[in-house]
Amino acid sequence: MFRILLIFIFFSSPSLSLSQSLKKAYKQFENSEMETLREILLKFDEKNIENSGKYFLYSLYYLQDAGDRDKLDSAYFFIKESKEKFPNSSPKEAEELDEIGITLPKIDSVISVIDSVEFAFVSSINTISEYKKYMRDHPHSKFFDISKKKWHSLEFAIASKVNTWEGYKDFMDTFRDSDEYSIAKSLYDELLFRDETSERSLKSFENFLAKNPDTPFRDSLEYLIF
Repeated sequence: MFRILLIFIFFSSPSLSLSQSLKKAYKQFENSEMETLREILLKFDEKNIENSGKYFLYSLYYLQDAGDRDKLDSAYFFIKESKEKFPNSSPKEAEELDEIGITLPKIDSVISVIDSVEFAFVSSINTISEYKKYMRDHPHSKFFDISKKKWHSLEFAIASKVNTWEGYKDFMDTFRDSDEYSIAKSLYDELLFRDETSERSLKSFENFLAKNPDTPFRDSLEYLIF
C-alpha cells in the first residue's frame, strides 16, 4: 500500500528529460530493485553528492519497510534533509529535480505519509512519553493537536487515580488548556472543601471561606455561617 502511494506521489506531475543519475536511481525503485538502488545511493555518498534528490530517494528506500519503526525513523530523517536542502539547490540541480518530479509539495506529501504512519505507532502504544516525543519530532503534523489532547487525557487519568485536591491542582496548573480542565477544577473544589472542613465546625467553615473566597460552595457556607 505504501509503495503504491509513493509511486502516485512521485508521478503526479510530468517528467521530462531526467538527470541520468537520479533517473537511474528512481528506475531501480520503480522496478523494486532495492539493493541496486541502495548501491547507487551509496555511490552518491562516496562522491559527496549532497542534494535534495538523493535524500528524497533515500527516504523512499526506507519507506519500503514502513512497518519497521527504525526504518520509518530513517525515512523521516532523510525526507527532512531533502526538504532542508531543496531551497539551496543550484539552478542545474533545481532543473533536474523538477524534471524528475521532486518538488516541495511532493516532499511534503512524503512527510505527511510518514506523520500518519508514525502516529499510528504512537497511538497503539498510547503513553505520555510517546505523545510528547511525537509532538517534538512532528511539530507540523495534522495529528499534533490530537497527540496533545491524548497526552493531557493520560495525565488527567493519573490525577484521577490519585484523586487528591493536590493532584488536581498540579494538573490544572500544568495543563490549563486541557479539555479535562473543568472536570479537574470541579473535583479539586469538592475535595479541597471536604478536606479543609472535615471537622464540620463553624470555625472550619469560616476559615475555609476566608482562604477560598471564590469557592463554588460560597453560598451554602454563608447560609450555614449566618
